[in-house]
Formats: sequence, C-alpha cells, structure tokens
Amino acid sequence: MASTDKKVAVITSEIKNSTGTFYEVFAVSKEMVASSKYTVDANNIIGLVSSGSVTPLNFGIENGKITQKCGVFKRLKDSNGVSPRILIAEMVTESDRIIGYVLMDKVGNISKVSRKDVYSLCDKAQKLGVAFLQNGIYKNMQGTPSISCYPNCKFPKIVLHVSKKEKVKPAQPVKVPSQKKVATNKELGNVQTEKYTREQLVEIGMARKNGVNEKIILNPKLSPEQMRVIWFAKLQGVPSEYFANPKFSADIMKFLADIIIDKKIFMELRRIINPKYSFEQLNELYIGLVAGADYSLYADEALTPEEMHAKRYELEMKLFDKSDYDEIQNRFYSSLTRGKKSLKGYSDSEASEE
Repeated sequence: MASTDKKVAVITSEIKNSTGTFYEVFAVSKEMVASSKYTVDANNIIGLVSSGSVTPLNFGIENGKITQKCGVFKRLKDSNGVSPRILIAEMVTESDRIIGYVLMDKVGNISKVSRKDVYSLCDKAQKLGVAFLQNGIYKNMQGTPSISCYPNCKFPKIVLHVSKKEKVKPAQPVKVPSQKKVATNKELGNVQTEKYTREQLVEIGMARKNGVNEKIILNPKLSPEQMRVIWFAKLQGVPSEYFANPKFSADIMKFLADIIIDKKIFMELRRIINPKYSFEQLNELYIGLVAGADYSLYADEALTPEEMHAKRYELEMKLFDKSDYDEIQNRFYSSLTRGKKSLKGYSDSEASEE
C-alpha cells in the first residue's frame, strides 16, 4: 500500500476564549498515524505549514490567518447522535478507482472504511439533518452517491498496488486491421466462406450490417455464439478484442462483456482476462478486484474456487476497519429510533438478422 507524500495538519476544534483563538490540531503521517493532540494558536500552525513540515488538510491559510475554506469547523460538533468525521485520504486502485476512505474522529482515531459504507453513513446523517464529513461534500444525485472536496481543496490518495504483477500480466488484444468504411453485403465474398459454417457466416454478416469490423470474429475456431457475443459487445463500446479468443467459453465472454463498465475498471480487468481461469475462478478474482483486495496473491489457476474465495475474504477483511463502521451504525440506529450496466442482445431474438 502506497502512502501520501508528507504529513498533513488536521484541525479538530476551534476554541475561543478571553486570551484569543486556539486550535486543537493533529499531524497525520503518511502511514496514516495521528500524532498527539496539540492546542496551539494560528501562528504556530502557520509556522509549521510555512516550514514545509505539514500540509493543511481541512483548512486553509490566507493573509496570515486560518480559513475554513475546506469546511467549517462547527460541522465537527456532535449532533443528533452523529459524531462527524474528517476525510483524511481516498483509498484508490492503480487506475484511480475509489474503493474506500480513511476517516478520523475528533480525538485522533483513524479508520479505513469502504466507499459503500461511507456513503451509507453520509446518507443516514443527512436524513438526521447533519453532515457526516466536515471537509467533504456528499451528494446523491438520482441514486448515484458521491463525495467531493471543497473548491481549491483536495484529498490525499493512498494507492493500493497489485504486489505480484508477474502473476497478472495485462491481456493483449486480438489485432484487428482498421476498417475505414463499413463493408457492404456485396463484399462478403472477400471472406473465404469455405472456412465457416452457415451459422458463422450469418454472424459475420450481422457484424458488418451493424457497422462492426468483422475481422474481430474471423477466427474459424470461434463458435457462432462466441462470435455474436464479441461483435455485439464491440457494438456496445466494449473492447471485446481482449477476449476474442476461442479458448474463452461464450459464458465467460458474456461475463467479461457485462463487467467492463468503464475505462478504469477495464484497465484493472485486463490483468485477469485469461482463459486459464474457470468461470468460478474468474468471478473470485473479479470480486476481489472490485473490492480493492490484492487479487494477485491468489491469481493461481491451481487453486480451487473455494480456496480463492477463502483467500479473497481474508484479504478483504484486512482492507477496512469494520468495527468502527459498526459502532457508528449503532449510534445512528439509536438516534433514528428516538426520533451494473448489463449488456442485452445475446439471445437470438434480441440480435436476429432482419
């Protein structure tokens, strides 16, 4: 697991009294460990930032003063049973896909929580009229939750690396020559028809008719069903040339076509697109990959799916601090009681020749 570059300064409270304004502050190391709490004035904090010892995380400095541009400090006050958190870092994969967050409470306790669980906590707090994150903006637009930082602020990133890259080398695509124009049915004669069955020729013609470069499915060893999955996935924008290999079963091809939903996930999936895995093994690798686990540690075709499952579960349990999430959920429960993109068209009826 890679870390952020330097220590960050985190303010957890602003204290005003007759002698002035003071701040309770922690310095969080790149290993995500908080220092003891210090109560200091603005000059002390500004001095540390100016010296390069720390970087401000949930506050700013302008004209020699502490500013609350990354979220007001009063959002850290407990309210309606909610004990807010400060977002210390995003946990991301090598393709910059967020799988979790590092959170800190007001007394310096740090925990790693999955993205799904943080969204759930933010949503529950929002229903109680409270912000769960002091320095994060939570939104749920039409069922799509997200967390963003305030303008001119940013969250550090912790990159979760794949440790055994030699075990999961990226798949290479089937080479398909460029096609400058869509072929016409009259040009079907360019294909050596004696190599193919009637059903295969139907699929080649359908690929052409729908504007897909038919060269992606010209391997005679591909079954008609495999051909259909490949060209139809390509029609939907899926880079199916990476699994246009007759060694993949049609079911595995469909599975791969369904789970390649965006560029980030594809860049990671390339490492497990390999016909040496069974459908069940591939599923275990995919689940671990999505969760952010180091799937390279069990990317071994000699392991049974059950053995892969056990290893995946063990790795996933080490990713996040579930006990902290459960404690927060229990608080919410007490407060409340008081007051896949999926591709279509693989069947004959859905992609038939007209």
